[in-house]
Amino acid sequence: MEARYRSTLWACCFANFFQAVGSCFAILYVPLRGLYGLSFTDFGILVSLNFITQVASDVLFSKPVEKYGFRPFAVAAPLVSAAGLGLFAAAPLLFPRRPFAGFCAGMFLFAAAGGLQELLLSPILDALPIPEERKARSMSMLHSFFAWGQIFVVLATTGLLAVWGAARWQWIVLLWAAPPVAGAVLFCRVPLARKNGGAPPLPLRALARKGVFYALLAAIVLGGAAEVTMAQWASAFLEKGLRLPKLAGDVWGVCFSR
Repeated sequence: MEARYRSTLWACCFANFFQAVGSCFAILYVPLRGLYGLSFTDFGILVSLNFITQVASDVLFSKPVEKYGFRPFAVAAPLVSAAGLGLFAAAPLLFPRRPFAGFCAGMFLFAAAGGLQELLLSPILDALPIPEERKARSMSMLHSFFAWGQIFVVLATTGLLAVWGAARWQWIVLLWAAPPVAGAVLFCRVPLARKNGGAPPLPLRALARKGVFYALLAAIVLGGAAEVTMAQWASAFLEKGLRLPKLAGDVWGVCFSR
């Protein structure tokens, strides 16, 4: 890879690694239930909001990204993600009577940024003017970073909960807001390129008239819903349903649910 684009690869890997910060919510559900009296229905709403917002973000931002380029969105997405985490942590202070409303608002911002970042990272790497063989290896490495990030976030969050206690969960969430801010700084500096050539994108109206579009959309929605259900609910199920210790539920349920 050309030296000048190596920083771009590592910025994308860094962003994908800490995109796994969303895994911390699955670990916090049971502690939040005890602290604020939330129901499992409330958590189902949060999980659904997370998934639906990410899918909608993928669709809604595709045209603006194509029109205005990668950089403004690559810088904005991690900042919005950090803002969502901050709002989630501040929900009990901002909404003392109904913290669930603040949790939903924070989750919405975090999920919208996550969907946008999913839309950006692979195309940013694919647009770099480097040999295809190196690009394929770099793409594989990029996507592996999310899995490693999930293991890191789960183990770190579980360890911090064990040391600090559930009452200090807000400090853990605020701690995870720092890496996205660093990611935004990186994307202000690294070189980016636009993809040249290839078939022109199909307009959304024309795409909506194709039956295969709805089949693929259904596969994405159902497959994504299954993944989110396992990743977000496994820890709570193992802890409350099977009566396993929280450490075991977090590690086995969230680390290895994808």
